[in-house]
Amino acid sequence: MQGLIDWGLSVGIGTDGLTPIYRSFAAARDLSPGSTVVRVPQRSLLYAVHPEHDLAPHFRQLLSQGAQAAGQLSSPGAGSSRPDPRHVLCVLLILERARGQESKWAPYLDILPECYDDPYWWQEDQVQLLRGT
Repeated sequence: MQGLIDWGLSVGIGTDGLTPIYRSFAAARDLSPGSTVVRVPQRSLLYAVHPEHDLAPHFRQLLSQGAQAAGQLSSPGAGSSRPDPRHVLCVLLILERARGQESKWAPYLDILPECYDDPYWWQEDQVQLLRGT
């Protein structure tokens, strides 16, 4: 966790009134409603259309060439020319993990779980099991 904290400070992430606990943080003091406890500069965020990795044109090229996966790679209701940001982010995470310690985000990526479950990726019959819960 200390490596993540050191990295966060080096890229401008600041915390006020928080203390690290395993893979999370907890309030180290009473916090007032509306108080800022974490500051993250935009340049330190890892997101789908990051200026260092705008993968969207590559997805558009694949889709325009008639890739069979077009229905899976585009945003619902957006037509086939707009890549779904979640898919772009997945590819970005794969690329950054492949860079290993050379990645700008390596200390952050190192603490992420190897796998996780997210209802977004579930099949419709699996989602139906949640109805009424």
